Amino acid sequence: MPEFLENKYARLWIDQGILFVTYKPDTVLDLRAAIRLTSDRLSLQGEKAYPVFVDFRGVKDLTRQARNYLAGEGALYIHVLGVYTPSPLGRLMAYFYIKANAPAIPTGIFPRKKEALHYVKTTVRGENDPGAIREQHRIHRVYPDNFKAQIAHVEDMFLALATGNFQCRIERSYKDDLSEYITVLLNMTAEELDAAFVPRTHAQQLCGDYLWGRTAFVLDRHLQIREFHPEVIKALGLDTGTMAGLSFPSLLAKDSRHTWNDVVSRLQQETDRTVVLYVKTGGGLLLPVSCRVSVLYGTDPESGQALSVSFLNTAYDRDEKNQPLPGSRAEPGGNAPAVKKKETRDTIALTAADRLLIARARIYILHHVDEPLLSLKELAHIFATNEFKLKYGFRSILGTTVFRFQRAERLKRAKLLVLNTNVPLKDIAGSIGYASTSHFYKAFKKVYGETPHKFRKHLGAREISEGLG
Repeated sequence: MPEFLENKYARLWIDQGILFVTYKPDTVLDLRAAIRLTSDRLSLQGEKAYPVFVDFRGVKDLTRQARNYLAGEGALYIHVLGVYTPSPLGRLMAYFYIKANAPAIPTGIFPRKKEALHYVKTTVRGENDPGAIREQHRIHRVYPDNFKAQIAHVEDMFLALATGNFQCRIERSYKDDLSEYITVLLNMTAEELDAAFVPRTHAQQLCGDYLWGRTAFVLDRHLQIREFHPEVIKALGLDTGTMAGLSFPSLLAKDSRHTWNDVVSRLQQETDRTVVLYVKTGGGLLLPVSCRVSVLYGTDPESGQALSVSFLNTAYDRDEKNQPLPGSRAEPGGNAPAVKKKETRDTIALTAADRLLIARARIYILHHVDEPLLSLKELAHIFATNEFKLKYGFRSILGTTVFRFQRAERLKRAKLLVLNTNVPLKDIAGSIGYASTSHFYKAFKKVYGETPHKFRKHLGAREISEGLG
């Protein structure tokens, strides 16, 4: 078994019974990176669990999808996790991971390498010496010493959150300073709120549905604004008096300008494209908007080619709430029937407490996939609620039943082990709560189209090279 492995995101090696992970500089830890790192880590570990030390200094951004994955499938075969990150921004991202995702394994965050290593070693040995960290999740000096909220746009961001607008973001500078610390904290908070609640969109609150689908801007061949819809400008909080002749890319976030340039380049051969752009508002915040950019041709050859930009709706680059569940017919290759929504005359409104309860139940299931399936009654008893509220909440928020969610999560973990380890299939079945190997084979084949044995033999190598390479 190799003792060292490297990919474009990190270096991994095993030394004295500890697995070390050091992220490379300027790493954006998104879902793709998290999957690749987990796959390589499992390959390096074989079938053995290890304590893990992570040098987090190279990570400049950590997405919500990556956090969710690392807290679930990404935590397989890890005894304890010690995170070394001396910067306040790095500690904030790691701290948010612990508080929002509640990983099942003991996790500690430290500004000094020696402290993180000590935590990993003593937690594994279970020592009770005064220096040992006894809490399951330990956050050491997460906040900087002189924490003062002195940053532009923070007040606007808080007002946006207070009015139910969870889609706005503050533009990142990627500098490791106090302003960026607050920016990341607010942006991550907005992501969590948007995932937990289903409010009216910010645009609907400001100007109603009638504006969406209309042309917001007409640009000349130099990409300067020639015409605009005044109500759209008003809704964004911008000054109509400064729009004429303004360069349209100046209204976009820096991260969206590359996307915009790519769209303009593609329109040399195409007539229109739809893309998500982060547009600046008058308060300096960013609003993700799904835009249709179309080519306009005039009768005057001197005027050249013009572009129209229509705002379709507020949107995310990746909208998790609309992603198909693993194994559903909406997912390519899925066979499980989709949950049919029953139309009712009266819609039951879920309170914030109800949504928190469903989130807690979801996390509980993720942390107990190695146990037999719970009945709806048993799960309701654990969270001191009634079966109807639990059933309705899962359907409304997660789009599936409690039973199907439990089964899907168990099979997702099984798929990860089948593809990335040589663990016997019988042991995999037992590790995800299946007492009968034949039942496991049947359930796996129903979702993925083949038995685990054939899936490992025929698809394992191809999926790793194509999906993670």
